[in-house]
Amino acid sequence: MTWKAYEMDARREGRAEGRIEGKAEGIIQSGRRHRFSDEVIVEDIVAETGCDHAQAQKILQNYDKKREIELV
Repeated sequence: MTWKAYEMDARREGRAEGRIEGKAEGIIQSGRRHRFSDEVIVEDIVAETGCDHAQAQKILQNYDKKREIELV
């Protein structure tokens, strides 16, 4: 694989991850607004984005950390 092809693959992968996290953020916000448990929110992220359970939990943890920083 040439370097250019590698860069293009990395960019596509980054965009896909960004779309997953963007969609997950909307799910998290909605879940928090409706006072759903973390487990329900994680299940919704998995169902809507197709990511695995561990990745969905990590996304939720990162979201919560980001919100804590914003509130301080």
